[in-house]
Amino acid sequence: RHHTRWSSFRFLNTGKKMRDAFVSFILHPLFLLKQAVIVLLALIIAIVPFLVRSVQGKPLNLKKFRPIFQFLEPLPLGKHLFSFMVGLFAPYTGTIEAHVERFEAHEVEISMEDQPWKRNPYQSIHFIALANLGEFTTVLSALSVMQGMKGVRGIPISLNISCTKKARGTVYCVSNVGDLEEKLLKLEGKQEIDIEGKIMDASRKVQIATVTVTMSFQKMSSESKKTK
Repeated sequence: RHHTRWSSFRFLNTGKKMRDAFVSFILHPLFLLKQAVIVLLALIIAIVPFLVRSVQGKPLNLKKFRPIFQFLEPLPLGKHLFSFMVGLFAPYTGTIEAHVERFEAHEVEISMEDQPWKRNPYQSIHFIALANLGEFTTVLSALSVMQGMKGVRGIPISLNISCTKKARGTVYCVSNVGDLEEKLLKLEGKQEIDIEGKIMDASRKVQIATVTVTMSFQKMSSESKKTK
């Protein structure tokens, strides 16, 4: 009986895998087409206010992410356009099709939908997709602080993820770096600092995983700036 039950479970699980593979094959191209249409519409909507700002002598600072997000956020489809633009800077991160929900001075929240092509054989979001979401969120939150400072650079050097529950449905990752600015102001030379992100379920009440990205920060001296 035990063998029969196990065989039935394996058969059902294999059937679900095949179903997800088939759905992914059919729907993923259509999803990408839909995303392309959304981005095109978002660009058309954003071009007029962008030109108005330029004419008024208030050009948008395109070298910093947060001012761009603040400009696009109130516009229809603005968050979609911003998420797409960030994905261009990090093409691999763009493959999880994450959506930037909030981009504040010291806190970032990014969502990721549960789609068949992101699932593992156990019908939950793949571990690596969660890690990618965590890295995206933590590094973007660190960048929000770094881009407001002069002469500070940072790069991720390690990543650790700990999962407590299976991830199903839309998930949200939040990273708060409230004390990072103070640490970077005191920075001399190089220092490794951990940036943490918490991945929550669709209700934003149940924590699914914790992602810790260690970043190596360096304060550039005036001499090194001149040589570059």
